[in-house]
Formats: sequence, C-alpha cells, structure tokens
Amino acid sequence: MNNLISIKKISKSFSNNKKVTVLKKINYSFTKGKIYSLMGPSGSGKSTLLNILSMIDKPTGGLLIIGNDKIDFNNDTNNDKIRSKKIGIIYQQNNLLSDFTALENVYLAGLALNNDKKNSIKKSKKIIKKMGLSSRQHHYPSELSGGEMQRVAMAR
Repeated sequence: MNNLISIKKISKSFSNNKKVTVLKKINYSFTKGKIYSLMGPSGSGKSTLLNILSMIDKPTGGLLIIGNDKIDFNNDTNNDKIRSKKIGIIYQQNNLLSDFTALENVYLAGLALNNDKKNSIKKSKKIIKKMGLSSRQHHYPSELSGGEMQRVAMAR
C-alpha cells in the first residue's frame, strides 16, 4: 500500500505571552484505502494537526509529504495547486455560499481548478446526481435541509 500522506517530526508552537507547544515531533503515515479517526480532548491539537495536513497552517518544524511531494510551506502557489487537486475539506459548518445555488456552490470549486466553466458544470451535475440532489441543484442553501446542505458541501 502507498502512503498518501506522511508526517515526520511535525511540531507546532504558538507564542503569545508565553510559548505553547501543541504538537511535539509527531511521525505518522496515512495509507491509501484506510479510514482514520482523530480523537482527543479540547485543546489537544486535533484541529492544528488537520490544518497542517491540509496546508492551511505551517508547522514550526518537521516535514509533510503528500504523495511524492515534499511540502515547502513557503511556496504558497505550489501548495494551492496541490491542495486543490489532492485535498478535500468538509467542515462541520458546511460553509456554502448563500447567494449561490447548490450547483453553483459545487461547480465553483471545479472552476478554480481549470477555469473551464462548461466542463465544471457538467462534472458538477454528475456529482450532484450521485449525491441524490438533482432535483435540488437550483435551490439556494436556505432552501435546503441540513442533510442536503451537507451533501452539497461533500459534492463540492
């Protein structure tokens, strides 16, 4: 099995009035085809680790490898490309754009990848159909149930 993501000696500290170390030299490899659960008490670093894995936040030290790419946290342009092609984030709050329909919320993500609106809409309609939302694709988030909004967020 191939490693999708590997972390080597990942550390993260925050400095306000005093230095707080949240992650201390963590090593782990995430393997294709497995499901992982990240659990721990509030303040234990779960969100910090997820933000580093998704390149939203920079570690204080260590190495992140996604596929065969060693991540240079100072190369935002390259990291944006890797993130858009290899990482999907589904938040507890669906973060849908309220002024856009379900279809628009989904195809905007594809449009950011390749700037091909026609193809992005076509792919988005297929995904929406798979999610059982074809009859709701022209509805705004305020017109969808909580479960429908979450499925739109997953489709995105």
